[in-house]
Amino acid sequence: MKARASSLVAGLAGMVAGGLLMITVGAPAEELEPSERDADAEPLGIAPLRPAPARPPEDPVLLVWTAGALPDGLTHDVAELPLVTDVTVVAGGRLDLVASDTAGGAAVDRFEDGWGVALDALAIEPATYAGFVPAADRTTVAGLGSDRALLGATSARLRRLRAGDTVTLASGHTLTVAGVLDDVVVAGAEVVVARAVAEELSIGADRFLLVSHRGNRTELESAIRALASVEVRVRGPGETPFLRHGDAVLPQVQIKERFGEFSYRIPSAGEATFDQEPRWAHESLVTVDLPILGATHCHRDVVGQMSQALQELVDRGLAHLVDPEGFEGCYNPRLVTPGGLPSRHAWGVALDVNADVNPTGQAPGQDRRLVDTFARWGLTWGGFWLVPDPMHFEYLREPAADPAKVTPGPDAGTD
Repeated sequence: MKARASSLVAGLAGMVAGGLLMITVGAPAEELEPSERDADAEPLGIAPLRPAPARPPEDPVLLVWTAGALPDGLTHDVAELPLVTDVTVVAGGRLDLVASDTAGGAAVDRFEDGWGVALDALAIEPATYAGFVPAADRTTVAGLGSDRALLGATSARLRRLRAGDTVTLASGHTLTVAGVLDDVVVAGAEVVVARAVAEELSIGADRFLLVSHRGNRTELESAIRALASVEVRVRGPGETPFLRHGDAVLPQVQIKERFGEFSYRIPSAGEATFDQEPRWAHESLVTVDLPILGATHCHRDVVGQMSQALQELVDRGLAHLVDPEGFEGCYNPRLVTPGGLPSRHAWGVALDVNADVNPTGQAPGQDRRLVDTFARWGLTWGGFWLVPDPMHFEYLREPAADPAKVTPGPDAGTD
């Protein structure tokens, strides 16, 4: 049996932090404020976001992922490579929360029939994933049962939940929160469940591998790429904030923390658009007159960056790099794909420009001066992704104090 690796989190970069924006969601009934929680219960003590304590790992750890699902057989084949000492596979998908309760049975969130909140979910093999987390968390992870869930620290704050509370899903499953872990330990996910229940929860796609190894990394990467029939991304600690798939963009929970969380009418199978919570939309969205593009409906907290990026193009005589006729909007309440997570357009924090000559999946055709200008103002580009979406720009970070001094570089890639 191959030796299990130590913590994957040793040396990970700090978390990407945005300002906290807490917006109550849905149509809650009997919602509890934090001060109303069980007064006699032992406090959970969720710590501020931080990387897990760094210590030298026995074996280095790598993230391996592909666009969409991992190719069949890749996990087995990677595990058999001579340099590999251990592997764990992680599935990912969307879960829809429809209710939550304290351990004592008091309602925390309730949503009208057919409505809920989309959660970014991962499904792990508890026994093997435990070998890739800090020693203090291994017992919690290894003991994750089929009726339990783990929450990331940011997710727990947004949900106002702690260990012992329960979440009820649109599927009818009720899961008890087994623990709250640092976001970095749960790879930036909102909720983590065991793979034993992944299929019945419709989290069927294996999204990434964590691989511990010995020997030369370059040699191992070459061997892994040779095994896959599609393009593979390989990352190490410190090269991306979270070791997970889609690592060029913020995890959904950080978008929620920065721009608020909305409830939605849960889409039926095959549907990509949805009705969105009117209160959230009223409080969060504005229509502004953006340079070059004209009247645009976006999130009020990102239009400043978008406007400044476009104004810079105007000021530099580069307005011709954006064709107003090829603009396909900012706000659009839809999923990325049917069955997937909500698009960043559902928050109104993304722009699709020059769409007619930059279709999804084709070679990027945007002028690099346009890409670099948006990057200086905190917007990342979909043209760097494994499946390119070259019309697409979305919020990644706040702009630098002096954007002119920022040298943009290619992102890590997402799907």
